[in-house]
Amino acid sequence: MMGIDVFALWKFKTVEGKLKHFYASEFLTTKYVNGSKRFTITYDIANQKATIKAESIDFRDRTCSFKELPDVLRDMGVYELNDPSNCHSSAFVPLEVK
Repeated sequence: MMGIDVFALWKFKTVEGKLKHFYASEFLTTKYVNGSKRFTITYDIANQKATIKAESIDFRDRTCSFKELPDVLRDMGVYELNDPSNCHSSAFVPLEVK
């Protein structure tokens, strides 16, 4: 199982720290807001699953593994890197867990 410290770093380096329009909501939740396009990602650390819950008609609900999440976000057309000058440089340093 992924510890909460590793999860917090993973979430920052995978989504909230480097992608446009993604914001921390609560510890286990990320919000995507881009105009009227909205959804929430809820994380299940124990099972390493992410559930996307649509808040607008532009998206549909889905669940995937943490590993699959970047590809799912690409498929949804929302995987857009933030300008590195607008985010902390550590967001772009690969996460290495031993």
